[in-house]
Amino acid sequence: MVRDKAAEAAAERSEKNEALVKFIVEQKGAEDTLQAVVSGEKQPHFEFTQKWVPILFDDQQLDRIVKYLTGFLHNCEKVSDEVSTMSYDKIKYILVVMLPEVSQ
Repeated sequence: MVRDKAAEAAAERSEKNEALVKFIVEQKGAEDTLQAVVSGEKQPHFEFTQKWVPILFDDQQLDRIVKYLTGFLHNCEKVSDEVSTMSYDKIKYILVVMLPEVSQ
């Protein structure tokens, strides 16, 4: 029986990513870090001016995380001046700063 190493690697990555999605979305395990970054108390690993770093989630996983991060950002009581003055760039901030921050 020939093993499909690429398919096995993709399945393994998806399984690991799913564990990360559950940690972020369901267990809310990254909220302290996110709050510190959004409020300006902690410097993020990625700056808003950098280009988006692709994260290898499948579409459903990425959708769940982005929905969660969007809600989190919307419900934050304390945000930095940089974040509070954004309007149309909030999704970019989520993808460029918040997503890589929780994916590390």
